[in-house]
Amino acid sequence: MPWRSICAPIRPSNGRLPSPTVGVGAGYLYYNMTEKDVDDGMVFAQVSVPISAWWGGAHALKKARIREDQAENDRLQAREMLAVEIEKSWSDLQEAYAQIVLARRSVDSATENLRENRNFYQAGTAPLTDLLDAETLYTQSRNNLTSAFAAYRTAMARYMRVTGR
Repeated sequence: MPWRSICAPIRPSNGRLPSPTVGVGAGYLYYNMTEKDVDDGMVFAQVSVPISAWWGGAHALKKARIREDQAENDRLQAREMLAVEIEKSWSDLQEAYAQIVLARRSVDSATENLRENRNFYQAGTAPLTDLLDAETLYTQSRNNLTSAFAAYRTAMARYMRVTGR
């Protein structure tokens, strides 16, 4: 973690951290009011240490570190969520393909059933209701195949979107 990026929010406009200041002064006073010479001298020093600015800087550093940790956690969570979403969309795509395979078998079976019932009806060995039931099953199996293809294309589009293709 670079020092500059953490300290940037607490730097004043001149780009420096607050620092202590030292002031030194001296004074001399002479007066003669009562025929007495009076000499007074003084020396003083002042040191100003901006602890509040240092505390604020440390506090700002801590906040910056917390924000950085939070951003890292958010990034990791988003990465994990993306991986889960990719895995789920892949699983959905495989399931949709399996539904197509199953629907094709169902259409093949319904086609064979319809052919047999048509032959039986033409031979007079099966009633019309059996033929109509076979035609209904055939139509339903074709509709299921169409729905399976639509679900597969939807799953494919979702997988492509999630993987960025």
